[in-house]
Amino acid sequence: VLAGLSESRFSAVFCKAIGVSPMHYFNELRLSQAQRLLLARESVKETALKTGFGSVSFFCRKFKLYTGKTPGAFVEEQI
Repeated sequence: VLAGLSESRFSAVFCKAIGVSPMHYFNELRLSQAQRLLLARESVKETALKTGFGSVSFFCRKFKLYTGKTPGAFVEEQI
């Protein structure tokens, strides 16, 4: 209620303005940061922790959904 809107109203306004839900947008930011960390040679585990994922396996699933590749395959393709 910090913005003066209920959670559902904020989500609706955000979605209309940005085109995706707040959680989808936030996850895209996290996964975009994860790509940068992986390319900077951070380990998958460190990348998962630094981007706020609770487990490496959950991070890997989300990363593959976002990029179509596992973190390892993503890094290999960029080399």
